[in-house]
This record gives sequence, C-alpha cells and structure tokens, in this order.
Amino acid sequence: MEKLKLKQGLKIAMSISGEGNAYLQESKFWKLYKEDQFSCSVVMKTSAGLVYLLACLLEPFMPSFSIEVFKQLNLPPEMQVLLSDENGDTERAKRP
Repeated sequence: MEKLKLKQGLKIAMSISGEGNAYLQESKFWKLYKEDQFSCSVVMKTSAGLVYLLACLLEPFMPSFSIEVFKQLNLPPEMQVLLSDENGDTERAKRP
C-alpha cells in the first residue's frame, strides 16, 4: 500500500480554503446583494459548495468540525461523507 501523504493533503485543503476565501472577498457579495441578487446567489451557492468540499477534505483531520459543518449546512445523512462517527471514532463509522 502506498504511503499516505497526510501533510500534503492538509496543505491542499488549506490552499482550497484560501482560494475560496479570496473568491468570496473579491466577489464583494455584500455589494452584489444590493445591486445584483442573481449574481450574489451564484456566489453564495459556490461558497456553500466550497464549505461542503472543505468539510469533506478536512474530516480525517477534524472530524467534529466536519460533522458540525454538515449540520449547519442542513445536509441529509446520505450527503454526509464521514470517516468517523459523531464522536470522532473511526472504528464505529458508517460504512458505505
């Protein structure tokens, strides 16, 4: 089995987070909300998708964070990609 590259995986997740933050700030969604609500909704939907992606990518590192993000996104259980249970226990995680 190949070696896991956890450090590299975390760096990639953090890079995606930084790019997502830049996208959100550069879009100036607070102005779009007043001037162009359709474009604002596209920015918000894209941002919510990035939050979901980051929760999935960071779950092995911060399982309780990911569980909380899934709850806040109000996702149904079948949309929640978990490698651990609600207590962060990987041995009792739901199996696909």
